[in-house]
Amino acid sequence: MQIFNNLFKETRQKAKSLITFLQLQKQYTPLVYDPMDFKMIQKKLKSILEHPKPMNNNFTKVEQEIIDKIQEKTKTNNLNNNTRTQAYLEVYKRNSNLHWAFLAHMVSRNGGWNMTDLKGEFLPRLLNNEKRLATFLMLERANALIFQDAYPQLLLYEESFRLNKNLFHLLDAFHISKFMRPFWDFFWSNQQQSTLLTIALIINEQNYIEKRVVLNPKYKEKVLDKFYFKTQSILQLNQVLFPMITSHQNDKKDLVGVTVQNFSNLKERIEVGKKLYTILFCYPDYYQAIKTFSTQVPHTGSRVDYCPELFSKKKSASSNYSMQKIIGCKLKKGAEPLFSPELTEIWSNVPFQSTTQEDWFMDLSILKHFKKIKPPITLEMTHNYCQALNKIELAVMAEKMLFEDH
Repeated sequence: MQIFNNLFKETRQKAKSLITFLQLQKQYTPLVYDPMDFKMIQKKLKSILEHPKPMNNNFTKVEQEIIDKIQEKTKTNNLNNNTRTQAYLEVYKRNSNLHWAFLAHMVSRNGGWNMTDLKGEFLPRLLNNEKRLATFLMLERANALIFQDAYPQLLLYEESFRLNKNLFHLLDAFHISKFMRPFWDFFWSNQQQSTLLTIALIINEQNYIEKRVVLNPKYKEKVLDKFYFKTQSILQLNQVLFPMITSHQNDKKDLVGVTVQNFSNLKERIEVGKKLYTILFCYPDYYQAIKTFSTQVPHTGSRVDYCPELFSKKKSASSNYSMQKIIGCKLKKGAEPLFSPELTEIWSNVPFQSTTQEDWFMDLSILKHFKKIKPPITLEMTHNYCQALNKIELAVMAEKMLFEDH
C-alpha cells in the first residue's frame, strides 16, 4: 500500500509539473538572436583559426593600469565561494544586460551549498574525510577557475563602458580564449542583445574547466570516476536549484531548476547552462521571484538560505542518526533540523594557483551549441529536491557505506 501511495504521489506530482509548465508557456519569451549576426561572428571565428596571431603583450601605460586594477579586483574577490557569488551579483546589479553574471551568481550559490553539504547532516555519515576533502577541492577549483577567467571579462566591459571605448583587445592580457573576442566586439555594438554573449560565456567557461578540472587526473581519478560521485546522480543530489520569493508566499521558498545527470560530460554541462539561462530570462515571473531571492537573501553557503524550516546552521547535540527526521520536505514532529553550516565556518580559503594558458578553442564544432535553445520540460524542483533528501536519509538510516568503492 505504501509503494502504491508513493507511486500515486509521484504520478500526481509529475502531472502537476507538466500542467504548470504548459501554463508557463503562455508567458514564455524565447531567447533569440539574428542568424546574420551569428554568421558574421562565425566568419570572424573562422578567420581567427585560419590566421592565428600571438597574444598581444604591448600595452600603453593607461591600458596596463586598467589591467592591473582588474587583476587586483579579481584576486580580492576570488577568495572563496561566498566572495565570488557576491561579486557576480554586484556586476549584474550594475549591468542588467550582462545576463551571464546573474546566471553565474545563481549557479555559484549552488556550488556553495554543495560544498557545505560535505560537512552537513548526511554526507559525513556516508563519505570519509578523504573523499569529502577531494570533492570540495574539485568544486572549489572549478568555481575559482571560472571566476578567474570570466570575472575579468565582465570588469573589462565595465571599463569599456566607463571610458566609452572598446577595450576588448585587452582580453589577451588575461589569457582569455580567442573564442570570446568576436562575441564581446559584437556585444559592444549591440549592448541590449545579450543572448549570443551569454551562450558564448557558457560554452567558454565549461570548455575552460574541461581539461583543467574534469579531465585532470587529480580530480578525475579521486572524485569524478569514483562510485560515490556517480551515485549522487542516482540520488539526484546534483541538482541546480533556483529559490524564489514571491509576494504571496510564506517563509517556504519554491524551487525551480534542473538536474545534472553527468557532470563529466561537456555537452551536458553546456546544455544545462542554456536551460538554466532560459529559466532565468524566459519567464518574467520566475525572473522576478528569483531576483528577489538573490537580493534579499545574502549567500552564506548554508541551505538555511532558502529552507530555514528544514535546516539549521547549528549542529544537533546528538551524534547518532537512529530516527527518521523528514517526511517529504517537512520535519517530523519533535525532530531537530538538518545541519547545514555556513561555508566560511567549515572550509578555509584555498589560495588560488595559476593554471595553464593554453586556448581550448581549436575548431568551429562547438558552435553547434548555439542551436536549439530550449527550456527544460519540467522546471519545478521542490518535489524532486525533497525526494532526494528522503532518499539520502534512507541511505543514512540503512547504516551502510553505500558509496564505498569496490
